[in-house]
Amino acid sequence: SIILTVCLYTENYEVLFSLLFGCPGTYIRWCLSFFDKRTGKYFPVGTFLANSIGSFILAGTLVATVYLSVETDIGNLEMAALTGIATGFCGSLTTVSTFVSQICILPFHKAVIYTVTSLFVAQILFTSILAAYAWITF
Repeated sequence: SIILTVCLYTENYEVLFSLLFGCPGTYIRWCLSFFDKRTGKYFPVGTFLANSIGSFILAGTLVATVYLSVETDIGNLEMAALTGIATGFCGSLTTVSTFVSQICILPFHKAVIYTVTSLFVAQILFTSILAAYAWITF
């Protein structure tokens, strides 16, 4: 509560929104981790879903930030909220530490499949969101 009070007093809304949006991201990641208990030996589905969903939302947040800063007269509070979603929610939902630890636990050939699939799907999701925005805008 001290950090929230300081954020409000100093009008540091980026940190405030990051803290607020980080909690749901962490909770969703925790809920998705239960999938890993069933399939973790072969392909950690929970971490894969968390990273894929986080990449998708992060791309949407980037597009929204670019669009709103160029096309509209958006205020600092709205930009801080988008920053909070990107850094707080997506940062908590997608963590590199869990991804790397699961790669280290998996056998080599399964780790390669998991790594390549995760990176490929994240890139496809991110690129599709950015391409859709570029297609509509230009």
